[in-house]
Formats: sequence, C-alpha cells, structure tokens
Amino acid sequence: MSKNLEKFFTAFILLPLCLFLIPSLIFWSPQSYQQISCDLIALIMVIILNKTWLHVEVNFFSGKRPFNQFLNAIPALVLLLLTKNPFVLSIKNPVLMSFMTILMIAICEEYIYRGVLIPLSLRLTNNRLFISVLISSIGFAFAHIVNFEHGSFLVVLSQIILAFATGMLFGTLYLKSKNLSLVIVLHFISDLPLLASNGSAAVLTNSQTYGILMIVLVISLIVCLISLVQLHRFSKKSSPIM
Repeated sequence: MSKNLEKFFTAFILLPLCLFLIPSLIFWSPQSYQQISCDLIALIMVIILNKTWLHVEVNFFSGKRPFNQFLNAIPALVLLLLTKNPFVLSIKNPVLMSFMTILMIAICEEYIYRGVLIPLSLRLTNNRLFISVLISSIGFAFAHIVNFEHGSFLVVLSQIILAFATGMLFGTLYLKSKNLSLVIVLHFISDLPLLASNGSAAVLTNSQTYGILMIVLVISLIVCLISLVQLHRFSKKSSPIM
C-alpha cells in the first residue's frame, strides 16, 4: 500500500513541478519553446519512471467496438462545444509551433493523468472506478495551478474547475474504451482555441467572473453525475486498467 502511495504521489506531483521549475532552468530558450519543453521533459520522465518503477500498462489504442467508444465520447464532445469553440479560429503565427505545443500538451497530460494516474488510483482504491477517475481528475486540475502566475484568482479558479470536469469525462472515457489515443485527440481539440489566442484576455467585471465561476461549478457537478452513471454499470470483470 505504501509503495503504491509513493508511486501515486510521484505521478500526481511530477507535471506541476516540471511546469514550475523547468522554465527557470531553460530561461535562455525562446518563450515559445518553454511550454513544449516542459511537457516533453515531463513525458520522458514519466515514461522512464513507468518502465523502471511504476510498471503501469498504458493502453494507447483500441479498435474494439469503435461505435461504443464514440457514444462514450459524446459527453466530452458536448462539454468541449459548450465551453470552447475550436471551429471559429483566427489562427496566429507561427501555426506549426503552436500546433506542436498543443499536441505535446495533450500527449503529456493524458499519458500522465489518464494513462498512469488512473491505474495507480485503481490500485490504491481497490478498483473503485469512479473514485479513481475523481482522484486523477483532481490531479489534472492541480496541474493547472501554474496559471495563477498569469491570471486573476477567480478566472484561474474557473479554469481549474473546468479542467477537473474535463478530466472526469476523459478519465471515464479512457476506462471504458481503453483507448488513450481517443482521449488525446479530444484533449487536442479542447486546446485548439489556444491557436487563436493573442496573449490578451477580455476584461471581465466581478459579477461576470462570479457568474462564470458558478456556471463552471454547475457544469462540474453535472459532469460528475454523468461520469457516475457511465461507470455504474461498467463491469469490473472487463479487465480494468491496472
């Protein structure tokens, strides 16, 4: 139990530590390369740890029952459509670098928080599916605390809660589909609006900020209910990810 807890904590804390510490170590590199460098280093570290110590099976792809996989992905797709708009973009330059950065973020975060952290959570909780997804989603949300360096408290808090909600649906989908590639694609789509970002954010009034926070909280509660319903009848006999 203590060994599993050590492994869990290592996977839980690794990405936030990398996002906090690595920029100061690569201060000499261009700003546009720092995000992709952090995620790449974190991904390499987790892969090495997984091969040498964690020993978690990460299911990158599954071609079984693709239609069911799509049905299970619908709640996550709806959440993305409600909270982000990947279709109306005014793409900034350089497009390729932004594209690669978003792709690396998706691969790194999904490998850590769905591929590795969910199996470790299953070991800790004796295969309690919903609790394991909940724990991994808290870890995923925790990784976004670095955004406090660049935004107001309430706005970033809303982003963290939304990340938690997204993590709940992504984690549920991974458990049911055993297809990390599908979750990576959804994560990539969710971050596509970053291509349209020009580094500035709209100025919100306090009432607008509180309103957004309340909406995100309600969405998160609904998402948790959806996740619970989806996992309720999901048989543990179907070889849960370990």
